[in-house]
Amino acid sequence: MNFRRSFLCVFIAASQLALADSTNLDTNPAKFPTLPDGFQISLFASEPMVRNPTCIAFDRLGRAFVAQGPQFRSPKENTPGDSINILIDHDDDGVADETKTFAKGFNSIHGLAWKGRSLYVANSPDFTVVRDTDGDDVADEYIRIYTDLGNIEHSLHGLNWGPDGKLYMSKGNSKGLTQPGRLAPKQFRELWGVESPKNSPDLPTAERFTAANYRKSYHNPADDWGREGGVLRCDPMGGNLEIISRGFRNPWDMAMDDGFNFIGTDNDQNEGDKIFMPFYGAHFGWGHTWSYNWTDASHLPTAPHSGPFFHGSGTGVIHYSLNKFPEKYRNVFFINDWGRKCTYVMRNRWDGALLRSVTGDEPLEIFADANNSLYKPTDIEIGPDGALWVLGWGDEYGVKWNGDPKLENQANEGRIFRIWHRDNPPDRRTQWRLAKRSKPINAWTTGELIDDLGHPIAGWRVDAQDELVHQGNKALRAILARLDSNSNRAQETWLVWTLARLLPGNLQIDRELIRLANGRENLNQQIQSLRAFAKRWNNAQNKAEITDALKQALGHENARVRFEAVQAIWQTRSTMLLPEIVKLVASEKDRLTFYSAWGAMRDLLSANELRPMLKDQRAGVRRSALLALLDHQQVTPKEAKMLINDPDAGVATVAALFLSKVEQNMANLLEVTPNGGRFVGTQTITIKANINHTQVRYTLDGSEPNGRSKTYREPFSVSESVRLLAAMFRDGERVGPLVKLNFQKTGLSEITAQVVELEKASTKRTMMLSGSLSEGAKVYIDRRYLFTEIPESLRGSIYLMTRNDDSGSRGEGLARLSALCLVDVYIAHDKRIGDAVKPKWLERFNKTGRQIITNDTTFDLFHKRFKRGETIVIGGNSTDGTDAGKSNYIVVFDQALTDPQPKPVAADDVLAALGQADPGRGRHIFYSKQGSLCFTCHHIDGDGTNFGPELSGIGARDNAATILQSILEPNARLVEGYRTHIVQTRNGKTYAGMALEESGLTFKLGLATGQSVTLDKKQIVKRESINVSPMPAGYSVMMNAQQLADLVAYLVTCRDSTTPTVNSTENKKEHPDGIRFSEKEGQVEVRISGRLVATYVYDDPVTLRPYFKNVKTLGGTQVTRNNPPLDGIDSDDHASMHPGIWMAFGDISGSDFWRNRARVVHEQFTTKPSGGKTDGRFSVLNRFETNDGELICRQRVTHTIRLAKGAWTLSYDCEFSSDRDFYFGDQEEMGLAVRLATPLIEKNGGQLRNSVGQFSARNTWGQPAIWCDYSGEFSGRWAGITVVSRGNAPRIPWWHNRDYGLMVANQFGRNAMKQGGVSLLSVKAGSTLQLEFTVIIHEHSDVKPSDRPRLLEQLVGEN
Repeated sequence: MNFRRSFLCVFIAASQLALADSTNLDTNPAKFPTLPDGFQISLFASEPMVRNPTCIAFDRLGRAFVAQGPQFRSPKENTPGDSINILIDHDDDGVADETKTFAKGFNSIHGLAWKGRSLYVANSPDFTVVRDTDGDDVADEYIRIYTDLGNIEHSLHGLNWGPDGKLYMSKGNSKGLTQPGRLAPKQFRELWGVESPKNSPDLPTAERFTAANYRKSYHNPADDWGREGGVLRCDPMGGNLEIISRGFRNPWDMAMDDGFNFIGTDNDQNEGDKIFMPFYGAHFGWGHTWSYNWTDASHLPTAPHSGPFFHGSGTGVIHYSLNKFPEKYRNVFFINDWGRKCTYVMRNRWDGALLRSVTGDEPLEIFADANNSLYKPTDIEIGPDGALWVLGWGDEYGVKWNGDPKLENQANEGRIFRIWHRDNPPDRRTQWRLAKRSKPINAWTTGELIDDLGHPIAGWRVDAQDELVHQGNKALRAILARLDSNSNRAQETWLVWTLARLLPGNLQIDRELIRLANGRENLNQQIQSLRAFAKRWNNAQNKAEITDALKQALGHENARVRFEAVQAIWQTRSTMLLPEIVKLVASEKDRLTFYSAWGAMRDLLSANELRPMLKDQRAGVRRSALLALLDHQQVTPKEAKMLINDPDAGVATVAALFLSKVEQNMANLLEVTPNGGRFVGTQTITIKANINHTQVRYTLDGSEPNGRSKTYREPFSVSESVRLLAAMFRDGERVGPLVKLNFQKTGLSEITAQVVELEKASTKRTMMLSGSLSEGAKVYIDRRYLFTEIPESLRGSIYLMTRNDDSGSRGEGLARLSALCLVDVYIAHDKRIGDAVKPKWLERFNKTGRQIITNDTTFDLFHKRFKRGETIVIGGNSTDGTDAGKSNYIVVFDQALTDPQPKPVAADDVLAALGQADPGRGRHIFYSKQGSLCFTCHHIDGDGTNFGPELSGIGARDNAATILQSILEPNARLVEGYRTHIVQTRNGKTYAGMALEESGLTFKLGLATGQSVTLDKKQIVKRESINVSPMPAGYSVMMNAQQLADLVAYLVTCRDSTTPTVNSTENKKEHPDGIRFSEKEGQVEVRISGRLVATYVYDDPVTLRPYFKNVKTLGGTQVTRNNPPLDGIDSDDHASMHPGIWMAFGDISGSDFWRNRARVVHEQFTTKPSGGKTDGRFSVLNRFETNDGELICRQRVTHTIRLAKGAWTLSYDCEFSSDRDFYFGDQEEMGLAVRLATPLIEKNGGQLRNSVGQFSARNTWGQPAIWCDYSGEFSGRWAGITVVSRGNAPRIPWWHNRDYGLMVANQFGRNAMKQGGVSLLSVKAGSTLQLEFTVIIHEHSDVKPSDRPRLLEQLVGEN
């Protein structure tokens, strides 16, 4: 099929590449993903040439073979098969001109790999090889080497030929039918945990077909799970199949770096997609023998992950090391996320023997971001031109037909992109299709073959190596010579393995490998040679010499060398070095090496040999023996109970973990009550340890607790959202599991304007809307009365805060509000007011029989529902006009979360209502117990229950219409792994729900109620999955169109706000490794290197001025008092006056801004918050108003946040001005102020010191000084705050310092600070007063008290 040539090239000079006619391809740059600066993108092909492409592989001539078609997503038996097409660019202009079908009729293809003239095709339930035997570019031989591999979803993926001559593949946990005549190889059946028919062969015979008679297999049911998936390897044509790693749910693609180290992704788990490094004997947690695990890297029975978890759908993976990209983008992995519609870049480092992301568990950088374009990347490869080639899926989840289901009627889109850097455009064909490629490979010189070993095209490396192996002795000298030269790392790796594949049993080669394994100059050669011993062992004549080399490697200082030695010994199955491995585990500290060593012990020692080791004097040996025996299920609960008090924390942890699986009374080793969730006001948390002789330590900022973290002694309360991490410790070492829970403070303060709106112009009394109605909240503007009892359903609602001085008000229409949605309005009216004098307007409301109680009186509740757009009119409190013996009313606005409909709401009506939708209201619908109950099954940014698909970032993955369809039609788009599982048990019970966890002992289901049930697998008699979503139907009649629109609007806003964005021209404002800002309603969060260090609050109904709260050091130590103060931890004095760090004045033109008797109103951001690598800033314009709203002056403030050595700084650069005269009066409470964290105050051992060498609150009070520091010791570290005056105008500050944690730089109060007569600083109309301060937030370890003055001088001098 021929097409007119077309070409897209974004931001590249026409002279660099030949431009083609662009009439067929859309050349609008807005339709393509954003990339880092300097990178360019072009479109090689799109529909109709490609539709839903899944895989790409380049053949020996560098041509692109692309798999595509309609099979993915629940095909029927007669659905047309997928095809493999050759896309040909005849004139080398970067755009495909022609497509030719190479092979067809497949199940959904999820992997392609060339080896010689054979193309290996992963098309579950089949695994197929196709060949073109007559050279016409059409396959005429089809060989089904495996079949019955399960469904097309959790299927066979990730085909990679390794330098060891093996084909590596990843397989999801879907199982085959396992019937006579239809059997998968034994290793797959072992992963699934199924029983095979009697006399089943280990490897069923391959079947051969011609193109004419080939018929794919068909698998039904679509989603039938076995126990676990795995990574496997085999010889050409499928022989010698073996499991390498296991414990996966749906591992998709994987790729190796230049050192033969794989990285892959495992998908479809509600805790996030996992990045893993497979290795021999590893188990990654899904379907584990006895202890399921997904995210905990410290979980000893399973292998740790290699990167951050991400909520999307990992697909293609490739390693890029060419010098055509800038250094920052070399030697990295690129990972496609089909769900999130982006491509990540993973920079890696070695953490001992584990290859990990340099970001740890923090998000990866986004390299290519869809940014509302059609970019759903599937496969990713390096092309022969050096560019990244990325396949893009169409807009639909599955196939879309234009007419009958015929291949020619497929209507999906498809994309093939090329990405390169502008400084190194893609190579032209003449640069890479060298003369040798037109010759048979057996006519190439040895040098030409060796050159191809370092090429990124997989098939070229494989073919060159196979030919070198075929040459045998003839190639040996050249291989050794090249190894001794400076070859690149990829070439070096493949050379060592070519040597390993040559002439099995050849003594010279074995000794060359021993020489390389013992060499200390070249780590890569050493590691590859150690790995190669496992391949050559069976034929080796000098096993003793190899054994000596392995023994030497076991004692190497580098953990990677020790790890590879253990791996080689394990795979040889030789017991000669088992004593050395036992010696190794006694002292091994590297996580992966220890894991591999006990795994080798498990497989090479019997239970009788392992059991005595449980009493070994060496803790590492006891720990290894216990882990090995547990995997064999050779430990009884009685034995485990004896080990739970083992002095080694690791032994005790593993024993306790096992008991939690098999003993019902120990199911929760560390109990936290409540088990996370949402709260209003404050939340009391209780923790109970169920392992004796342990201490519980915990953190509230999401960091992992250690032996220095806060010790739990008694129940404590939190008044803000926290992420609690808790664990048990014994002698400073962790014992048992790490518990992670989110406590989310809820309330409607952030969405006040979207529920009701106060019409200020027609309101005749002072009143304001306030959020988070809760016990302990303030009732009135002018009194300290507090709420003590509130109906459960009203907690968290917004309410109208009035003045109690208006309790004698009367009349109609004192206040008017507009309903912005369906809202239930409750009037809380003082029950002491008799019916005779109740206001007439209250008759429009119905008495409910419920009450609200304050510490003053009891209020009866009256109710009326208002529709969107209706006016709510509130009058006086009574008709008698007196205020004696009564309190003013309270008005509560409760957003209606459901509205039953007589017939289903139409999707078009909901989409039409999106224009008036509010995400804040939708968030309340999502999370409220009175709403849709979405949170009982779904999870967003750590909040909710993680049963159903993770919805963090859903707005980046799907549009509003798609999200709405999933709500109204739960079965329309079933995501892999989220079908309903039906389980029947021996006691006759039946359970239906979502599969959450599976091990060899148990199967855990998430139920629609938000609860879970863990079932003993021995008691399960039948288990099946059905093509029905566990999500209940009926939302279309539960809510009205506006409520549904609000819910959709909220989900659309969920866009992975914590994920670093690509460093493109449009996205330079925020730096994930530097200073970042996150704007919320009335607040700006300040983050440094991902840690929340402060929150700037500019709209607070209680503290009526801007401030920074909960300020922390770079290390996470909080240095300002908790805001609000925590019961039992902080003194609650001056709670609304001392919020953290603030600027306030007790007297400006007679108004008191310190005691909140006047207000500072945020007018606007004159410069929006903008972060950077080392600094960030924002500027604001504030209004200083009297209590009656009269303007006194304006304040312009610029806040700059900068990184410093061991500290960070916050600047206050202020200008005060007005169009009329104003003045600053004479009081103590005037200026820039700080309230220190309770552990740091002078009363608790902290110390105040100033720039003139004075110490203590008493001695520094009222004294002039350029700077003053307030600091103390906390958990062995010295931390605090230094305030520095810059400019010293109007005068050097006097300091109002107190031993309870207050520090104020006062430049005004001459008389109040005992520095002279009463002062008044006047500012004339049109003139400006400038105030400038720098606040230094510092923390240091190992600083002697005598060295602190010098260090403070240094901090001040540098900042």
